[in-house]
Amino acid sequence: MVLRFLKYFLPFQHLSDHQLIELGNLIQIKKIAANKTFIQLHSNSSRQYFLIDGTVEVGDETSTQWHIHSRSENSRNPLSRYRPSRYSVKS
Repeated sequence: MVLRFLKYFLPFQHLSDHQLIELGNLIQIKKIAANKTFIQLHSNSSRQYFLIDGTVEVGDETSTQWHIHSRSENSRNPLSRYRPSRYSVKS
């Protein structure tokens, strides 16, 4: 199950099964409370967040906001993958 789950996300598509198993030992799955900002604009955290289920609100420094839904094409990449973060992300 972990292999199929991780292969859904674009950064992990080309990893071998062995690499995916090793990665699976390192990840944490967290449920984030509603209305909580868990990635701050301009943050430098090394954590990568992937959307498994639900919808998040993403905002940039111009106050433009949009939503990303799980199982959409945009959800296949990490949320705000650049450092410092170019976006804030709220559950």
